[in-house]
Amino acid sequence: MAINATGKRGRKGPPFTKRIQADVVRGVPRVRAWPPKKPVARSQKWKDQIEWFTQANWATKYWPAEFQWTIREAVKGSPFYPRDIMLMLMSGRFAYVSFTDGSTYYPMAARQDISQSLDVLSSVPNSVLVRGPDWWVAATAPLPNMILQSGPVGGPPSWQVVPFSTPYCRLFNPTQYTVPAGQAPKVVGWVVEADTLSGWDAANQRYVVPTGVNLLEAAMTWEVASGSNSAMAGYVRLNGNTVGQNGIQIATFYETTVQCPPIEVVPGDVIEFFNFSSVSRTFNDAHRMRAWIKILG
Repeated sequence: MAINATGKRGRKGPPFTKRIQADVVRGVPRVRAWPPKKPVARSQKWKDQIEWFTQANWATKYWPAEFQWTIREAVKGSPFYPRDIMLMLMSGRFAYVSFTDGSTYYPMAARQDISQSLDVLSSVPNSVLVRGPDWWVAATAPLPNMILQSGPVGGPPSWQVVPFSTPYCRLFNPTQYTVPAGQAPKVVGWVVEADTLSGWDAANQRYVVPTGVNLLEAAMTWEVASGSNSAMAGYVRLNGNTVGQNGIQIATFYETTVQCPPIEVVPGDVIEFFNFSSVSRTFNDAHRMRAWIKILG
């Protein structure tokens, strides 16, 4: 039997407010204080829940100010606390919060769960998923440097080989030539290896910017044979104006590359390549000179 009693009004002495226990033990009545609760061994699951709840309270304090304001507005007039929203995000995993600007916040747990679900279809890094007739399936390229091209309406896409995705012109020069002392002649003898936009003017040994091109870069790898010590240079010129150059002073065989940064152009502009030497020197002795123009836009 448990009795909760308080002293009656007007009674002398302090009121009695504690719980007491009255029972009979071996025929003898007794009245004593209510025994204290015995400590109960807590399970690990209970401890985990308490820790989880504590973490939610802690994390709620460190939300960004804008997020805290949004959450408080969201729970206004409801039985929820801002902490309860954090608990939803931590336990519901795919719970989300929508902001007034139309954006949506998803917890990291949701991203992890969805990613693991997609791993059932393909766990290959950088693979692509495609909706098949019955299921979503992985579309893994059979070869490197391929692109996924859409098929007919309602049909599956397919991987296609693209030899070079950026328009370009690549030149090779098999001709050995001599640069007179103190001169900088235009390099000629170029042979086209590839020219995707047909901009190379073989008759005049120059590249004419095609229609629709407004940004490009150009480079030339040039070499010089051993000879007298001299100053040498290579130039990339746009409409006769130097846009890229490099130089060296040396007597032995040397190979280097001159490249211009991306430059703005208009259709009809001309790209040409030049070499300079302070003394008469033989260039392209090993026949390894190359040049290229890469279209950037």
